[in-house]
Amino acid sequence: MKTLEFKIYPTAAQSQTIDLWLEQLKWVWNKGLELRLEAQQRRWREKCDRPLPDSLKLKWKKGKLVGCGVRKTKAGHKFCEIRACRNIENPKKFAQCEFFRSDRLPEWLRDVPTQVKSGLNDALNKAWKAYSDPKHPGRRPRFKGKYGKLKSLVNRNAGGKSKQLKPERIPGSDNGYVLFPKLGKLYVKGLFKRFLADYDYGAARIIKEPSGYYLQVCVPSVDIQLLPNNKAVGIDPGIKAVIATDQGRLVPNPGLLNKKSKRLRRLQRKLSRQLKNSNNAKKTKKLIALSYEKIRRTRNAFNHKLSTKLVREYGAIAIEDTKLQNMTRRPKAVLREDGKGYEQNGASRKAGLNRSLLDVSIGDLRAKIEVKAASWGRPVERTHAPYSSQNCHCCREKGDRRSQSEFICNNLDCIAYGVIQQADTNASRNHLLNSSFLKSGKYRSWEWKLMPLKGSETLSLQVEAIDIAPEAEYASRSPERVMQTKKPALEPEKSCIQLTLWDWALENDAGG
Repeated sequence: MKTLEFKIYPTAAQSQTIDLWLEQLKWVWNKGLELRLEAQQRRWREKCDRPLPDSLKLKWKKGKLVGCGVRKTKAGHKFCEIRACRNIENPKKFAQCEFFRSDRLPEWLRDVPTQVKSGLNDALNKAWKAYSDPKHPGRRPRFKGKYGKLKSLVNRNAGGKSKQLKPERIPGSDNGYVLFPKLGKLYVKGLFKRFLADYDYGAARIIKEPSGYYLQVCVPSVDIQLLPNNKAVGIDPGIKAVIATDQGRLVPNPGLLNKKSKRLRRLQRKLSRQLKNSNNAKKTKKLIALSYEKIRRTRNAFNHKLSTKLVREYGAIAIEDTKLQNMTRRPKAVLREDGKGYEQNGASRKAGLNRSLLDVSIGDLRAKIEVKAASWGRPVERTHAPYSSQNCHCCREKGDRRSQSEFICNNLDCIAYGVIQQADTNASRNHLLNSSFLKSGKYRSWEWKLMPLKGSETLSLQVEAIDIAPEAEYASRSPERVMQTKKPALEPEKSCIQLTLWDWALENDAGG
């Protein structure tokens, strides 16, 4: 399944209704979360071996009772949170079934469609399940306050046998209309450019973004049969270059956040000088939200195009298994020896590095590559990351990393001794050699020199391409830019060709 997104243009009355429903559904979210917290409290009480007051709220952490929920205000007064759902017999069952009966809801909420309330409950179930997972516990879902927002209206019954959307084409154009419960017809621009009439579509939802309203529909993904390909590639993601391949291709970082940072700083300073919750402050907030949405959508399009290009061009992909959570972790505070204050630990510099890592969105790119490769029949393997950028790909011994982009091997017996290599390209070659693709014999590397391994390892681990590497299947029009195969593979800085994504991507196939 894949999700198609379209811009919709509701009328003024429809826009007001959508905004009103999103505001009213906060109550449904908060009430459902209260019921789940009450069921959690009752499970914890069954584990306690001593009697506790019924109104007392417990705190549980890592299988142990760590507190009773009593807090202190800033003035020093003690208080305990009230358990709002103590009078309900079975909170879990009530949250799943009985809560959505019309006689259980307030009158002002009965105009909201039942499908939308049920879709919100499914989203809350998914968030609560992620929070309750013992292996990978997530953050607990939060209550929606005055400034908390709900962004989507989900209709799980839009597809299937009911076919509630009922797409209708406007004669002579690709635009059309769709139906949504109690909203009527919604005008969708460009609906039939990608949406086929015979689609067996699934759930649909309306999302409110700073730039307007969007419709998302789940449709079956089209099976794409790619030609058999025996070319394997090693990929090293980074900051200066989004990816570096083993044959020397570098895709530079678009720096989306840096390009917008000047405008964002100016708008945020302007917002800090304006009166809180005034009309001018609301306008400035909208401009800030539009800037962040532009960054997010551009980054998503960039990753879609790049991942599609990689999966189509190569038969097997070896990518570095980076631990992004560890890489973006803040440095620990270090106390001074005299106990007064803290030592400098480079937290501000690390914050800038973390910002750059998150702006590149390595994890999102890797996830898109893995999903598309799995659906199109291309194997992807995550390889061992430690020391891949410090060891020479020829002799596998530690070299000299002079800068972010220069690497020199210090082994006198190595054919790459004293040659300045591109550091990211050297790392990507290590990723390809650490994978199982070349060992299997089904795939081959591009034409770059390999040093015979020492010890008991056989030469079959390093397969050289005897023939000149052919032009890529979806390469740009000028083959010279793809790879200069007749030049020495380890020539200083000249064997690495810096390509922009727009020169390298497809002209017609724009994304996922």
